[in-house]
Amino acid sequence: STAFHDQVGKLLELLRTFDEAPSTRLAAFSITAAFEGGGYDTYQTYDSGIVSYGRFQCTLASGGLEKLLEQYLTRATGSSADQLRLNYMPRIRSRDPELRADAGLRTLLQRLARDPLMQEAQNAYVTQAYWNAAFRQSALPRGMRTPLGLAMIFDMAIHHGNWGLERDYLRPAEQTLGASIRS
Repeated sequence: STAFHDQVGKLLELLRTFDEAPSTRLAAFSITAAFEGGGYDTYQTYDSGIVSYGRFQCTLASGGLEKLLEQYLTRATGSSADQLRLNYMPRIRSRDPELRADAGLRTLLQRLARDPLMQEAQNAYVTQAYWNAAFRQSALPRGMRTPLGLAMIFDMAIHHGNWGLERDYLRPAEQTLGASIRS
């Protein structure tokens, strides 16, 4: 039908605009990183995440830290990468709560944060796990395309997961406003 083709055309236009605006993603990443601690070497152990690391605070408890480090280790070489691979990855995979007090892990991860491969891995992981998913599942169906709107969606996905973003915020807001879901 014509309405369907019009809707597909609008979605494709939004996707093209999104692909042409990497500065929007970089701005969203900078905003969220500022609230999360700011740097690739940010490391904290004081909350339920057990160990939270990096620009976007990937946590041991959620499994995000494991996924990030696995992504890094697919390309990393050298003694520090080997130390992470051999001495820590088995414990990270098992989400060992004793890692909260492990000063060696902290020192190692903060040193690895200077590696451009780790910085690339942090950005690539959140792009795949949060940015792309939040864009496809939440922003695109709603026609959200302003840089601030996309930054808000990304930040909410980082804090609450992509499903939490929908379940806890967007859908309740739509229901409160009397709008149809994903309108």
